[in-house]
Amino acid sequence: MDKPQPETVTQYDFMQCRPFIDEKYGINQDDYAGRWKKGEHNEDAPYQSFWHFVVENGDIHNDSVFTMYESWGEDAEDWQKLILGYYMDEFGEGEAPDRTITFSISW
Repeated sequence: MDKPQPETVTQYDFMQCRPFIDEKYGINQDDYAGRWKKGEHNEDAPYQSFWHFVVENGDIHNDSVFTMYESWGEDAEDWQKLILGYYMDEFGEGEAPDRTITFSISW
């Protein structure tokens, strides 16, 4: 038997990708609907945090690695599908609708 060789995995730092997506697409993933927009408080707007969507769908722990799947969008709300699509378009590997992204996460 041959000795196993190390494998290299492409992964992105989630905490670096978040502000990139926000800036490029002009959104705020922490408050997508603008409920807590600077200088305003819109009680009629729903609280929409993409981070909560990620935590609900992934196995997220501090100082770990997780995979985001395009299939998370199957049961998602429209705004969640939109942001998930931004991530897949920018960082996804594979072919739609089966793209994935591996992230490291540390906070």
